[in-house]
Amino acid sequence: MDVHDRKTRSKNMRAIRSKSTKLETSVKKVLETLSLKMVEHPKNIPGNPDYFVSSLNIAIFCHGCFWHAHECSLFKLPETQREFWAKKLRENTVRDLKAIRLLSFSEIRVLIIWECAIKGKEKLPAPLLPVLLSTWINGKYQIGIINSKGLANYNAPDEVICQTTKLLNTLR
Repeated sequence: MDVHDRKTRSKNMRAIRSKSTKLETSVKKVLETLSLKMVEHPKNIPGNPDYFVSSLNIAIFCHGCFWHAHECSLFKLPETQREFWAKKLRENTVRDLKAIRLLSFSEIRVLIIWECAIKGKEKLPAPLLPVLLSTWINGKYQIGIINSKGLANYNAPDEVICQTTKLLNTLR
């Protein structure tokens, strides 16, 4: 049972942005500061990343911690319609992993930046995001993940998939 009536819930859901979020805006500013030319939401790149830097063959995803079921203080499975939300978030996570795998096999480097990196009580200090982003871009790792704990690097999509499997099992 939802705590809001249909009209209120519909209004609330319409207010949630899927593009030009605070996280995307922050990342875009950093990329511009680094003088990187990027394409926003390219349809021709698998997974439809938020940004694609063609000169470096890099896809950047800005993930909201709720919508992509990140294990952090910003994520909590809703109490109402738990089955619906667990299924929805599990599907989102599986789709994310497929995109990472497809991009990696296409030799496109992948960077995921989580919302908790810039929001919440555990967020990174503001000057750290540009440093971490620049560090990963200038490095050689295939996959990078920036969250409230900092930067994690991976050489293969299976390393990320192993980490996420535990979370998927909790969303049953």
